[in-house]
Amino acid sequence: MGKEFSGGMSADIRPIDRVLFSTSYSYIQSDELNTDERLFSQSVWWSRLSLQISREFSMRVVLQYNDRRNTLDIDPLLTYRINSLTVFYAGSTHDYRDLTLADDERDGWTLTERQFFVKLQYLFQI
Repeated sequence: MGKEFSGGMSADIRPIDRVLFSTSYSYIQSDELNTDERLFSQSVWWSRLSLQISREFSMRVVLQYNDRRNTLDIDPLLTYRINSLTVFYAGSTHDYRDLTLADDERDGWTLTERQFFVKLQYLFQI
């Protein structure tokens, strides 16, 4: 059992019509009920930058930092909308981890995982 405290805040900023910047911060901590010993605490920063280049073409980048796991995720995505029911996506995920405290020879921020993907969404009508 523990006492838990959590909180957060978020904001959406649109500096121009085709650009949207969204960001949020959340924090949680838990302390042991009888001794007030800290069980864990965690902060997560999340941000998304979206750009609508044309009616059909848009881009976005999502960033997330987790201080408990010392991880940084960077996820870009390109979208091409042919019509309202046909969309092509291309993107990737890049996961970094701060290995400064690791026992191996790696030091600092290191790419730990990366994926690339494409998706074509099309509605078939019968």
